[in-house]
Amino acid sequence: IRLKYDQNNITVKCAAFNYCFDRDMRFEYKLDNLDKDWLPISGYTLTYSNLPPGDYVLRVRQLDNNRSPLREIKLNIEVAAPFYATSLAYIIYFLLLICAMILIIRFKTRQAALKASLEYERKEKERIEELNQSKLRFFTNISHEFRTPLTLIIGQIEVLMQMDTLGTGVFNRI
Repeated sequence: IRLKYDQNNITVKCAAFNYCFDRDMRFEYKLDNLDKDWLPISGYTLTYSNLPPGDYVLRVRQLDNNRSPLREIKLNIEVAAPFYATSLAYIIYFLLLICAMILIIRFKTRQAALKASLEYERKEKERIEELNQSKLRFFTNISHEFRTPLTLIIGQIEVLMQMDTLGTGVFNRI
């Protein structure tokens, strides 16, 4: 018998192999992979509920009045696993986990690269700003170096021009 994962409840009714001794017959059953010992059947019906997925063998044997087994029959039962608990599903889960880990690693790597790039840009901007300040100081210092002697010369020339002792030839050249 093959059962789906949601068909995991079974009920089996037993009958005697010899109908002449039907009322005196007793039965025992055992479900391999689930039961360890033989269990007596109360009445003629046995029931299993919520069987986990797997392969089972239901063994039923008839006992005589001395409780010695006469005959045994077997019924193979297979309860299928749900689609989300199959080996293929576990492989897919594993692959999805690997993909998620790869995506996280790529995201973190790109985030670190972006952070390093922003830090490089910030340092480059600071270096350019420092270079501009250095140029500005240089030009300011050069202009002061030119302005100071020129101011001194102009001051002396103005003093000479205010003097009346110079001739008109000197004024025409200035």
